[in-house]
Amino acid sequence: MNLPPDFNGTMPERRPITIAVVIPKYGLVGGAEGFVFELTERLAGNPAFEIHVLANRWRRKSHAIAFHKVPILNFPRWIKPLSFAFFSNRLIQRHRFDVVHSHERIFSMDLLTFHGIPHQTWVRDARRKRLSLFDRATAWVEKKGLESDTLRYVLPVSGLVKEELLKIYPQTAPKILVSHPGVSMGRFDALDPNQCRREIRRRHGLSETDVVILFVGMNFGIKRLGLVMRGIGGLA
Repeated sequence: MNLPPDFNGTMPERRPITIAVVIPKYGLVGGAEGFVFELTERLAGNPAFEIHVLANRWRRKSHAIAFHKVPILNFPRWIKPLSFAFFSNRLIQRHRFDVVHSHERIFSMDLLTFHGIPHQTWVRDARRKRLSLFDRATAWVEKKGLESDTLRYVLPVSGLVKEELLKIYPQTAPKILVSHPGVSMGRFDALDPNQCRREIRRRHGLSETDVVILFVGMNFGIKRLGLVMRGIGGLA
């Protein structure tokens, strides 16, 4: 963008781009929480950005980030997703951020990183349960957000998430861009694999001949831990 010179003939300085990052728990336990923490902390070190975090709970690291408390009503349980979406929306309207990047189901945002499959798919297919009032409220907020006029891009974290999204929300196809979470290669390149194996086996009382499988993740149902366990049993 070409900016006109001011009355002294010099180019005015651009103001930082204000980015609101929305997530209920910032920097706490969880894959999405860890991903958001790493991404946001890195952006906060860039003077081109002014970072705001809209969360109910957080772990502070960078003092360059402005935190905004989003209330959550926990009772009755079905109001929990509605309250977070409602109070997030009020903060967003009040501050007029340049970009709103949400990692949670809310009513309106520019970018939505989708860390899991659609909620109704999760309940019916992964947990094999009927939708409760809480589940219906969560799915309703999800639908409202994905139908929002402000939504520019939906960023599923995997091809599987993209496929499941399109089954429920085919209209989002033009906005979908798969965005895999990054891996810190330097962090792992510095480790000696053989030494790590010996240390883990020693710590847990495992012999050199024991078969060890590491399963990392929450939401065991959708990540098929049961299938892994049955497969291991079949090899025994």
